[in-house]
Amino acid sequence: MDAKTVERNGAEAALAGQDGLDYASSEKKYRVPAYGEEMLSGLEVMCIMFAAFRRFAPEHAIAINLHDA
Repeated sequence: MDAKTVERNGAEAALAGQDGLDYASSEKKYRVPAYGEEMLSGLEVMCIMFAAFRRFAPEHAIAINLHDA
């Protein structure tokens, strides 16, 4: 993915989780527009945010430790 797409996906994931994410549940109840109609779990949304922010803003600490994952 190009940098702009990654940035947009991360922003959309952040908006999907703006009211909090239930990352301990496997229930797919969040929608990130970049992924169409597919519903995602809270952990999947967190992974999108983590990967996107690590790529386009690595200098920011986002307090999610998913390096090994």
